[in-house]
Amino acid sequence: MTNENVHIIDVLAMSLPLILFFYLCVYGFSLSSKSKVLMAIYFLGISVSLFGGGYLLIDNVFPRFGINIKSDSFSFAAYSQEVIIATFKFFVYALLYFVIVEWLKTQQNLKNSELERLKIDDLKNKKELETIKYQYAFLRTQINPHFLYNTLNVLFSQALKVSQPLAENILKLSDVMRYALDNSDENNGKVLVQKELDHLQRVIDIQQMRFSDRKQISFKINGEIKDQKIPPLSFITLVENAFKYGDLNDPEHPLEIKISVTEKIVCLKLKNKKRKTSSEIVSNNIGINNLRQRLDHAFPQKYKLSIQNEQNFYHLQLEIRQ
Repeated sequence: MTNENVHIIDVLAMSLPLILFFYLCVYGFSLSSKSKVLMAIYFLGISVSLFGGGYLLIDNVFPRFGINIKSDSFSFAAYSQEVIIATFKFFVYALLYFVIVEWLKTQQNLKNSELERLKIDDLKNKKELETIKYQYAFLRTQINPHFLYNTLNVLFSQALKVSQPLAENILKLSDVMRYALDNSDENNGKVLVQKELDHLQRVIDIQQMRFSDRKQISFKINGEIKDQKIPPLSFITLVENAFKYGDLNDPEHPLEIKISVTEKIVCLKLKNKKRKTSSEIVSNNIGINNLRQRLDHAFPQKYKLSIQNEQNFYHLQLEIRQ
């Protein structure tokens, strides 16, 4: 359908409708909380508008301004095929963007909630436990799980026809969100180590996808994993700090994640090079403080969390006795 002599201005002109479609889709996902029917009508409307408007631009409007995108072999059938593929991809991109933004909002809400809670120094054990349960419940209810899972599963099956890597990344995102939203304080606030490791690997894969595999990460697991348990989201809480504050672009100093497992002890060791910026990066350690509270609840007097903050490197070690 396209012309081989297309210039950069031609590409930009063709990209504008897709960029507009991306942001309209992001807005459309927010309608799910109001009415599924309204959201379906909205998406149908913008899809039809993009299809018809794009054809009008290519066939009539752009040529008047000297922008010739179509070639001699241009046909309505070829145009239809390319528009369907492009709109599907940008629909997926918009969904991923929307889910990640909503996820970040829930994280920020949890941090704000935690800051308020930390102002109260004389909480009793029962009230602390109720707060921890509330944090898990609050996180799970921020995004409608059924809507999210069903949508991602449909997109996964459709993406298989278009791109295998795209489908695999959608499935990973679905698994990450499911684990983070569905993990609960059952079994006294504990989860199997293998589940936590699977979750950590998926998050690392998604991070590498975001940065085109430029992040330098060494991830090693030693020992026999059986039925050992830890608090849910323990590993990822600590590793995400390394992603946020560490310099992971130096091949000589990668992020080192070492996990050792025995029948008696689960040990996580982290080492990352500290990121240098024009202004000092400040961390309020809310995630680590929250993790300490959950460890106090699930493994009282049975864990050790040590941190070594050097000038250029950050070391952390977590040991949990079973």
